[in-house]
Amino acid sequence: MLRLVCVNGFSFLTSSKILVKSQAKNNLLLPKYNPNRFFRSNYILTNTSNNNNSVAPINCAQSREDLNQSSKEVNENSMARLQQGEFIIPKHVAITLDGCRRWHKARGLDLDYKSFFQANLRFVEYCLKWKVGTATSYIYGLRNFKLRSKEAVDFCMGQFETFLKEEMDNLKRKGVRVSIIGQKYVLSESCQATIKKVEEATKHNTKLDLVLPLCYTSQSDIVQATRKICHKVKKGSITLEDVNEDLIQQHLSACGSRPLPDLYIRTSGLLRIGMLLGWRVADVELYFIKTCAPDFGEDEFLDALRSYQQRTYRLFGS
Repeated sequence: MLRLVCVNGFSFLTSSKILVKSQAKNNLLLPKYNPNRFFRSNYILTNTSNNNNSVAPINCAQSREDLNQSSKEVNENSMARLQQGEFIIPKHVAITLDGCRRWHKARGLDLDYKSFFQANLRFVEYCLKWKVGTATSYIYGLRNFKLRSKEAVDFCMGQFETFLKEEMDNLKRKGVRVSIIGQKYVLSESCQATIKKVEEATKHNTKLDLVLPLCYTSQSDIVQATRKICHKVKKGSITLEDVNEDLIQQHLSACGSRPLPDLYIRTSGLLRIGMLLGWRVADVELYFIKTCAPDFGEDEFLDALRSYQQRTYRLFGS
């Protein structure tokens, strides 16, 4: 509501409502955010810029070379801070690298999943570099097996098998343990044999636990876990009173003894979780980006980590 106010003979129109409320200097719920400045204080991640609450504006005229150099320096500085224990890093990052088909179609290219599997390799490299303990990357959903032609499925699975054969030694050397979950019985005998060989070759690795859901949906995972538990109850090895959340989680192929995902990333701009999380969606932080799978790089991965860190600060800050 507007009011007419007279002051020293002058008339002014004023509003009885506060149209814009200024932000408090130390408002912990809405901190000024500079993603390249973080420090830890009493186990809480906050952001700063030389003890100054202002965020320096970006010079739009800065050359691409300067930007690349700046990004490199930030990443090197971030790695140094990580080694000092200053970053909050998620224990488990899950990702759906979506948009491969759309990426090729937009460029008039024939569909080729090599770029998708290369994006998965980059994701593994980033998780190793930034000390993520567990990583899950959704490879191919069970629904795709039902909706797409046999030729399309065989083409994708053929390239997946080639990818596993070519990268097995590389993954083993880098300390990655590979676990492929889902209804693998629908795959060809050759592909099943390759999966078994890769899992056997990497089972003792400890640097990164890499989970690759294939022919998988979280709904089917919950169903198979329920059947296993019912079978144990029927045999008498457990009672109905033994059935709880922890027991169900232990029987899920995507969980087991692994930590639940802290961060979920989905590329290509689709704002949905899909068939990956299911049981584990309650507490996971969601991060969606428009970048398609073939263009997914470290900048996108770091943006997701920074977003996770900022949300963690807001949740636990005091």
